[in-house]
Amino acid sequence: MTGHPSLWTFAIAFYGKPGVSDSLIALQDRLGADVDRLLFALWAGQAFGHELDGSDRRKAAELVEGWQSEVVAPLRAARRAILARSPLASRQCERIDALREELLEVEIRLEHVELDALEGLPAAWGEASSTGPAERHACAMRNLRSLLADLDVEPDGKSEAAVGVISAALRRLP
Repeated sequence: MTGHPSLWTFAIAFYGKPGVSDSLIALQDRLGADVDRLLFALWAGQAFGHELDGSDRRKAAELVEGWQSEVVAPLRAARRAILARSPLASRQCERIDALREELLEVEIRLEHVELDALEGLPAAWGEASSTGPAERHACAMRNLRSLLADLDVEPDGKSEAAVGVISAALRRLP
C-alpha cells in the first residue's frame, strides 16, 4: 500500500499537534479507550477513507487487548505511581525522575509494537481512497465515535471537549 503515511508516522505527527496528546489521554483515562486504537481508527479514516465496521474494530481489539492490558497498562500504572511522588521518590528525586523517563521510553516502544501490529490490519482495504479531505475527516471522526461507542460508557463534557480538539487538529492535517 502506498500513498499514505505509516500508522507510526501518522501517530507521531498527530500526537504532537497542540492539545491532541492531552485529549487522547483524557479519553483513555475518562472512558477507558486505548490511545493506540483511537489513533488507528483516525488513521484508517484519514489515510484510507475507510470506515471501520464492527468486524474491523473487533479484529483490532482482539489483536492488541492482551498486549495493552497485560504489558502496556501495568507499565503505565507504575510510571504514573512514580509521578505521584511517594515519600520514597521525594528522597531520591533525580534518580526517580530518570527511572520514570526510562519507563516512558519503554512504554512508547511497547506502543510502537502495538501500532505496527494494527497497521497490518488494512491489507484487505486496498489503496487509499480518492475521497477529499472533508470526506476523510468525516470518516475518521465516525471511526473515533464508533470506537468510543463500543466502550459502552457515556462520554461526559470533558470527553466531548477532547473529541472536539481531536477533530479540529485532524482538520489541520495536510
